[in-house]
Amino acid sequence: MCATLAATEACSRQVNGVPSNLGATNSALPFGAAPNPAHLPATSELPALLIPAGTPLVISLQSSLSSTKAHPGDIFQAVLEEAITNSTRVVLARGTLVNGSVLAAKSADAAEPGYLRLGLASILVNHRTVELHTSSVFAKRRSLLNETLQAPPPARLQTVNDAGEVSKLKQPDVEFSTTHRLTFRLLKSLSLPQ
Repeated sequence: MCATLAATEACSRQVNGVPSNLGATNSALPFGAAPNPAHLPATSELPALLIPAGTPLVISLQSSLSSTKAHPGDIFQAVLEEAITNSTRVVLARGTLVNGSVLAAKSADAAEPGYLRLGLASILVNHRTVELHTSSVFAKRRSLLNETLQAPPPARLQTVNDAGEVSKLKQPDVEFSTTHRLTFRLLKSLSLPQ
């Protein structure tokens, strides 16, 4: 049968793994050739996208945070509220997941109002966690003492209910809800994987 096929040139001979009837030129395969610098680089050689220092990252929390319950080291999740663009290309979409932590927290007491300091730690880009270096956000409520300076000193920090019971006045706490937008700034350029 091969003799019949050989007569019609359907059965061909292969040289170096390439059929000899593919064309008039019998050139070698390109695997041993030097790379052509005009071709695009391999994926691992593509330059990373760079977001410069100073770029604002506007986020909203996934769950509320309060100085009454938060402790330094607590982790929170948030999402980007505004897309980050590089020229005309969106490099970080609105809704991108961001992780942060409580850097400092104090619940209010009779003498001092509560406060919170938050920082961003990482962002999720193309299923990879990328470390962030950002400014922090600090919030402290205004003291009630400032509002009651006209009152005589003993009445400043206490209230009396209808039964005549005296209770100490507590200073206000800080709370960030999920609708609150917080703005952080990159302190270090952010290199994004592609």
